[in-house]
Amino acid sequence: YYKKAIVAIADGLGEGRIHWLTVEHIQKASTPNLDKLAAQGIWGMVDLLAPGIPVGTDMGNLLLFGGDPAD
Repeated sequence: YYKKAIVAIADGLGEGRIHWLTVEHIQKASTPNLDKLAAQGIWGMVDLLAPGIPVGTDMGNLLLFGGDPAD
């Protein structure tokens, strides 16, 4: 028996600017599909190393999926 899952990683969203988009643009965006997924699922934020310690994309994705950074 397998359950289906969607993992959405908003990598870089907390940095405040994505190309020409700013936080204000992102907050005002119409996101009905993401809103529906969030309402029906489980969501949250993760501190991968320790609270308040940011990691880069490569290290963050490695840690998120169970990789060992020592390897």
